[in-house]
Amino acid sequence: MLKLIWRLFSCTTSMWGDWVKKYLLRGETFWDAKDTGLGSWVWRKLLRLKPLAKDFLRMDIRDGCSRLIEITGEVGTQKLGIARESKICEVLRDGARRFRSCRDQCIRDVIQSINCLPLSLSDLVPDGVLWKYGEDNYKGVFVASDVWQQLRGR
Repeated sequence: MLKLIWRLFSCTTSMWGDWVKKYLLRGETFWDAKDTGLGSWVWRKLLRLKPLAKDFLRMDIRDGCSRLIEITGEVGTQKLGIARESKICEVLRDGARRFRSCRDQCIRDVIQSINCLPLSLSDLVPDGVLWKYGEDNYKGVFVASDVWQQLRGR
């Protein structure tokens, strides 16, 4: 099941992934998807695995042309002054992040933690997806046996 989630993010050629993006996600992100009854039992199981998948997936930002992953939810993106469909390269201009000023302390804390992360964009290399292989060890491939070793109780 986690490999299917990997296929949705890794942009590998997958007829299943293309179909899911077109007919089930319909322009939304996997993280925003809700169980509407349109998909099969497999799709509903994938939606239930979102919390686990979040622990394994990490975006490798290069050119910034991937869609922003919302940490703060829809209200948070509104308070930050960012459109829900924004791309990272649209928020980061001339080395500075463009956020709306806000009085909400929670949102200000989010902005401060985002600004502490160094980020510089490279026009030549597209964004990628990394999969967790250990504590702070991420790779650009999915190997089921390695994921199993991380998930199983010893």
